[in-house]
Amino acid sequence: MQNPDIQGLMTNPDALRAVQQIQQGIEQLYTSVPGLANTMGTLGQTFPPTVPPAAAPPTTTASSPAPTTPAAPTNTTAPQQDVFSQFMARMVSQMSAQGPNASSQPPEERYRSQLEQLTAMGFVNREANLQALIATFGDINAAVERLLANSQLTHS
Repeated sequence: MQNPDIQGLMTNPDALRAVQQIQQGIEQLYTSVPGLANTMGTLGQTFPPTVPPAAAPPTTTASSPAPTTPAAPTNTTAPQQDVFSQFMARMVSQMSAQGPNASSQPPEERYRSQLEQLTAMGFVNREANLQALIATFGDINAAVERLLANSQLTHS
């Protein structure tokens, strides 16, 4: 975590709460539209299973008493929580590994080798390939899954 922006995100309670709100919004979306996860592809399979979930900042303060009995969490959306937590952890990891100058390089150059691999595999739509690589942070396996899922959607 050499990127100061990422360090700021990870040490700022307000930013962590915002990430938690995003996660809760995604969970609500998956609950409202259960088939959406299948439409978006297999995000959960593209992440390493050892990535820890994002930590939530403590919500108690010195002036408020701590609850005496903790509420039992309902785990009806646990798979989506894990997927999103892993996605956020991977995104933060990618951003910190890229450093501050990564965004100055155009995606065509940044993903040049992956674009060549996709073309060699028979995926000839360069724009679709590039969009898939951008959406998957250059993960060639996830990009292939995304391209295949999108082609099945357009042919159904």
